[in-house]
Amino acid sequence: MSEQGHAEATAGPKDPGPFYHGTKANLQAGNLLVPGYASNFGGRKATNHIYFTPTLDAARWGAEVSAGEGFGRIYRVEPTGPFEDDPNLGDKKFPGNPARSYRTREPIRVLDEVRGWQAHSPEMRVFDTSFDYKTDKPAKTKPDADRDSPRLRSLHQLLWTKKLRSGVLFAPTPPPARRDGYLIFTDTSGARHWYGSDAITSSYTNWLRPRPLVDAIAALNEEQRARYLNPPYTIGSSMIWPVRSKDRPTINQARGLRSLIGDRMDLTLECIRRHYAGEPESPLTDVLNAYADFFALFDGFTEFVDFFHFQDLVTPDYDEVRFYLPFDNFKRAGTPATTEEYVTSREAMLDFIASRNRRIAKWLEDNGPDTEIGE
Repeated sequence: MSEQGHAEATAGPKDPGPFYHGTKANLQAGNLLVPGYASNFGGRKATNHIYFTPTLDAARWGAEVSAGEGFGRIYRVEPTGPFEDDPNLGDKKFPGNPARSYRTREPIRVLDEVRGWQAHSPEMRVFDTSFDYKTDKPAKTKPDADRDSPRLRSLHQLLWTKKLRSGVLFAPTPPPARRDGYLIFTDTSGARHWYGSDAITSSYTNWLRPRPLVDAIAALNEEQRARYLNPPYTIGSSMIWPVRSKDRPTINQARGLRSLIGDRMDLTLECIRRHYAGEPESPLTDVLNAYADFFALFDGFTEFVDFFHFQDLVTPDYDEVRFYLPFDNFKRAGTPATTEEYVTSREAMLDFIASRNRRIAKWLEDNGPDTEIGE
């Protein structure tokens, strides 16, 4: 910020900038942007504030999805008066404003235009409920959509950036280099928490044991094999889980490795319900306790379910989990033991995936007006 800007912006968050503003307006250095005009977004109502950010990525979105004709533009700007955390993306009751979005009632001055920035690809702004993320830039050897797909990571960031009931903004963001992690959430104390993407449903296509599961799959007819094996990987089957090297196995590893869970989300959710309720031990008690800080972000089981769109796996009162197969209180392996069980569980999984896709699409329609919804 210039010396003039420092002198004028005498209050607000202590962020030195530089600051950026994305728009489709053609502006010149020295121009002042003032509140009181139609908003760039939503219903185009007059706004009492001007918004800006120190992150180029946020400014890119502003430039691309703002109202108006022509190309998006990004300007380096400085506030001329006090500014505050944007309450839509942060909360001044919780210092840190992880999204680093600000607003002011005073003009902001255009310093210059940022040249050479790269727009998000069109597909990054489209949500297709049927899109198979396994097809998005797969690696030549051992492809893994959770690792490889930039579209999936971008969608995870969009879906899970929202304010919790506590007022804290949960805002997982990708680090500058992919080798440094998948998504990172910085909490109000400044501590960083790493998250990874993983599938929450399984067709067991490549499982070599247990033997009853392998035999059950082998007995499928051709029509069933085409329906159940190697399914597309849509967002309805994907989730982010916390990961850290000192707490192994991670939640996702334990879900897949522990036979009483058998990589089933319904059984995982029952363990999570018991964690919140303080009920007797489950096959994941130790792992969930190790990651208790993650679950403590949410105001109980109901908020966790609503936040990640798991409503179709619980009863309307959130008191019970709806299981893929009859539940025996973790007395047997979670994987199907007969072809009939396999078909029943896979149909339940496919119904859940379809319902969760619809819920996510509806949430994006209501909360992400810049995102095009496709099916």
